[in-house]
Amino acid sequence: NMGTVLPDPGYLKALRELTTANKALLIFDEVITGFRIGAGGAQGYYCIEPDLTVLGKIIGGGYPAGGFGGRAEIMDHIAPLGNVYHAGTFAGNPITVAAGVKMLEMIKKDKTLYSRLGAMTSEITGKLGEMIKRSGKEITINGINSLFTVFFTGTKVSDLESALKSETSKFAEYFNHCLSAGIMLPPSQFEGCFLSAKHKASDIKHFIRVAGEFIEG
Repeated sequence: NMGTVLPDPGYLKALRELTTANKALLIFDEVITGFRIGAGGAQGYYCIEPDLTVLGKIIGGGYPAGGFGGRAEIMDHIAPLGNVYHAGTFAGNPITVAAGVKMLEMIKKDKTLYSRLGAMTSEITGKLGEMIKRSGKEITINGINSLFTVFFTGTKVSDLESALKSETSKFAEYFNHCLSAGIMLPPSQFEGCFLSAKHKASDIKHFIRVAGEFIEG
């Protein structure tokens, strides 16, 4: 985990070209990005088609689950068709699958879901970004659709190395400040914040005010 870190322009396209040229599999780990930045995940957002996709419990509507999939020529190697054995405690669990199907139906039905999420995140990153600039403090904020992270470092955060430059003690102060105002953030500098369809404009304004107090205080 390293928080919300965006790929540099052309990075994913280069990965696709290199793996294709070298006959290697391109695997997208969409445990975090799956259904959070779009119905098609990061691959749909960036228009890159991987060979395999890995997803976490979001495919089960939040229930314990995981899954992976790809082209038939690859998946046919999985038992019982192929010789690669695969099993899991929640494989085909009816409650998990039903919850996942319902979640996908709701996403498909809500035509404005991702535009609303994106607008809320843009409001957060935009307004907090202005406060950071005015304060002159060493803080960076990254965001994309429903994901964002406030990093307590003045450098651009584009990979794990730059994320690890964050001042975790300052993040702890920020976390406790928000918690005291009724805002429960992930308790680690290296976790992303997720917005949901249940968040309202008033929630966003409250968060910006509280986080802003810490940034400008």
